[in-house]
Amino acid sequence: FQAEDGIRDLVRSRGLGDVYKRQGLLLQVVEEFGAKLPDIVGPKRLVQAWGYKYHGEEADMGIRPHADEGAVTVNCWLTPDRYNLREGSGGLRIYNASVPDTMPFLQANRDFRAVRKHVEHADRVDVDHRQNRCVVFRSALVHETLPFYFERSYDAYRINLSLMYGVSDWRSAYQSS
Repeated sequence: FQAEDGIRDLVRSRGLGDVYKRQGLLLQVVEEFGAKLPDIVGPKRLVQAWGYKYHGEEADMGIRPHADEGAVTVNCWLTPDRYNLREGSGGLRIYNASVPDTMPFLQANRDFRAVRKHVEHADRVDVDHRQNRCVVFRSALVHETLPFYFERSYDAYRINLSLMYGVSDWRSAYQSS
């Protein structure tokens, strides 16, 4: 699954919403993850899919720290590595912590300062951006986009596809269904 599979042309001509209309390709990707990762994704149903295409004048920050409501999140990067201007930029930071049980979902996804303060001493792992690399993790774990520096041309914008499978007690990094 690559950016060149036609999604870029749809984005260019009619906007990011067209990514969601490429259902055939998206369903194929969803099914293949289930087949290749039966113990992780397996029978879980896809509950949400989204894509982001980032660009800007300064270093882009992407999505700030938050947690997702699903059981498993798959995050895939589509932009060719040659457009990444700094080695190690544009990846994903995943903390070994979920948001506090007392924090409502909307706050956990909007109040990034409170979430960042909660995880400031937690163990974490940084995963570098690589074209066609996918990161699979428990949705309840706090995660954020690492700052990135990509060329400023249409074909160079950083694109990621995210798939969320199953439902869980989103505040608990160790419970899923």
